[in-house]
Amino acid sequence: MKDYIKIGILGGDTRMRYAAEALSGIAECAVWGIGGDFASPLVRAADWQGAVRGADAVVLPLPVTRDGVALSAPDAGDQIPLDAILDRMPTGALLFGGKLPPLYTECAKERGIRAVDYYEDEAFQIAGAVQTAEGAVAACVNSLPGTVSGMDCAVIGYGRLGRTLANRLRAFGAHVTVAARSPRDRAWAEADGCRATSLDGWAADPGSPDAVFSTVPVTVIGANALGHLPPSAVLFELAAGIDREAAEACGLRVIPLPGLPGKVAPKSAGEGIAASVARILGEGGGLRG
Repeated sequence: MKDYIKIGILGGDTRMRYAAEALSGIAECAVWGIGGDFASPLVRAADWQGAVRGADAVVLPLPVTRDGVALSAPDAGDQIPLDAILDRMPTGALLFGGKLPPLYTECAKERGIRAVDYYEDEAFQIAGAVQTAEGAVAACVNSLPGTVSGMDCAVIGYGRLGRTLANRLRAFGAHVTVAARSPRDRAWAEADGCRATSLDGWAADPGSPDAVFSTVPVTVIGANALGHLPPSAVLFELAAGIDREAAEACGLRVIPLPGLPGKVAPKSAGEGIAASVARILGEGGGLRG
């Protein structure tokens, strides 16, 4: 890494404030469109152009955009087209963002700017799974009358998030059943101390869980499974895996839990963004100069 670099940080939510504070330890950080008070000495740019001007790297939020056109910057008040940011960035600079649109990444490349999606960084995703799992357990505690200890829980899907969540629930004393499509995932679930079944097997006989956690990004909990659940079961949707209309017809309660890291652990999530950015910069990152 160079002895002196400038990082422009634009938009986002509370996570970006913590990301900026963490990054201020390795660079001069110019921020724009981020509300709140900062604990570290940072330069508040008068406009977004000032934050980007002369920057070796520009860090955008997670997600970068919600409409595919403008920067996600709810505290800014201004709508900044994503293309305008590229127009202002120096050739050879790095662009970091979460869930970067593929077309935007290609546009950056054409302009001599390397775009890096930190959301795809495995270390970042592992940390995010931990934050999401802990937020889901907290939501369960707040939504059900009993304790997690002794509770019957079903975790649908056993990827990074499903496995982390199942282990957290077991640590609190819950009885956990995992429903997963892959025999490999089911084998891991059993090795971790959970009961495991296939998605079809669980749908046909889900038992009587107190809580069901969906971690699969496609609808896998349909009318068949929902019709077999007890009326008292509460479903927590961490990904879009539940047929909500069918759940409503069955009188079941569905609690959507999107974007938990930013809501329940913004400091940890922001520091995770900073860690990914710092690691890539420290590896050379293709910085100009």
